[in-house]
Amino acid sequence: NNETLARSYIRKATDRLDVLDLLERKGAWSDVIREAQETVELALYGDIDFIPTEQYSPEDAAEAREGARLAVTAARKLAGLEP
Repeated sequence: NNETLARSYIRKATDRLDVLDLLERKGAWSDVIREAQETVELALYGDIDFIPTEQYSPEDAAEAREGARLAVTAARKLAGLEP
């Protein structure tokens, strides 16, 4: 069911945060960026599966946009493109 699938995606995304920490400690910057992108994707899939796809709201879109903005900001900081 959708709720089980959503919880699974969110659990996987949460577990990947530990992987990001490890990759960062090793200085594997390109791997951090790619893994962060996949983590955001998993988390968003989890959120989407909690919401019936035919009933998205402007607030849902704003939340997804903000998540993407946060991911890009984090990637830019890791790449040294922002202070």
